[in-house]
Amino acid sequence: MPPAEERFDPAVSGSPASDELMHALHRSGRAKFSATLHQWINAAAFGEWAQARASDRGWGGIGSAAGALGGRAGSSHRVTRVAIGGDGRYRLDYLRDHRKHGPRAVACDGSRRWREYDDRVVVGPVLPLPQEITEMVDTAVLLESHVSDVLEMQVGGRRAFALQPAANARVPMEVPMLLKDSDLVVDAELGIVLRMTWYAGDAQAMRYGFRDVAPLSADGSEFAFDVPQGVRVEHTDSSLLDEMDIPDGTRSAIRLAGSAAKAAHGFLNSLRGQS
Repeated sequence: MPPAEERFDPAVSGSPASDELMHALHRSGRAKFSATLHQWINAAAFGEWAQARASDRGWGGIGSAAGALGGRAGSSHRVTRVAIGGDGRYRLDYLRDHRKHGPRAVACDGSRRWREYDDRVVVGPVLPLPQEITEMVDTAVLLESHVSDVLEMQVGGRRAFALQPAANARVPMEVPMLLKDSDLVVDAELGIVLRMTWYAGDAQAMRYGFRDVAPLSADGSEFAFDVPQGVRVEHTDSSLLDEMDIPDGTRSAIRLAGSAAKAAHGFLNSLRGQS
């Protein structure tokens, strides 16, 4: 994880939020761009924070478990190539440290969605972006927090604003961690979060950041997806089961058990109808 930047102190260098920033936040959900998303997680710092919070609430056993788990997990650095366009189009290519049973890439053209795994491609209906990315690209919910203090700065060669919520602001339920104990930097043009650093005490516990932000190509080639030759193609209704990060064998067993339960339920209903 990169070292933490000097934290923005609104009492020293902050200024009122401008109309330009408010407009950028308002239109952020319509931003079209490509970028590389870096996500760092310091599991040890997060575990220590969880342990302290749990102990304060009298949940000592849970806190100890969280601290032990964080200590064993270490840190992670995930890299995802992101392209987001209009009409529900997006593509995510997981370049580094993607989940063991997760997809290598996800592409959506607004009418269908492809999930590419090592051994198959799953085709299903449209689903929204993962919540962690949605929170970074659609910042309109921050308007509810009445952002009052900002500092203009440069991040990766892009003009941006560091944000602070107004005193006693009501942080929206949609972004429970976005402003709480975090430093937030928003792109002045697109309104997306360029950098979010969440702290556990004085330590960085989590850090997300977009790099290499660029406009989309005129031909939309970022969203193209071709099924590799010889790879098995499956079709799904995109139930919750298909989204779970579990081995294929386990998923098949759960699906089989569910089908059996549904058949048994139908059989019992038919008997009731005959009685």
